[in-house]
Amino acid sequence: MFLLPGGVPILLNIRSCTVVQDCIEQICGHLGIQNVLEQYEFAIYYVVEAEKTARPLNRGEYIFDVITELTKLNNEFYLIFKRILWYFPLHFDADSFIDMMYNQILPDYVEGLVISINNNKISNHLNVIYIFC
Repeated sequence: MFLLPGGVPILLNIRSCTVVQDCIEQICGHLGIQNVLEQYEFAIYYVVEAEKTARPLNRGEYIFDVITELTKLNNEFYLIFKRILWYFPLHFDADSFIDMMYNQILPDYVEGLVISINNNKISNHLNVIYIFC
């Protein structure tokens, strides 16, 4: 099970030969993201709450290897899918995509961490999380 921003679970069928790239492609397909280049704007992270650690997974890593290593820690962990780059514009043709983007952006917006580029000028914020083009 993978979590989308907002804690929305998504189940994938994985096999012993499934790598992170395969999972990203499956989730993107569910969200209506067909452009292969746009799919590279997304990543899967693991989060171990007890240790307060998170790490992005390499696209070539085998999911079962990651899960096995995390299970050995005997700590609760999550696999989270999220957008990490913002080159392609948002699209509004899939409700699941809209929900995911809303839930990813909302916490940072509330904290005042979202900025935008207007007329090639960036605001004076020091904490930049997202840049919308």
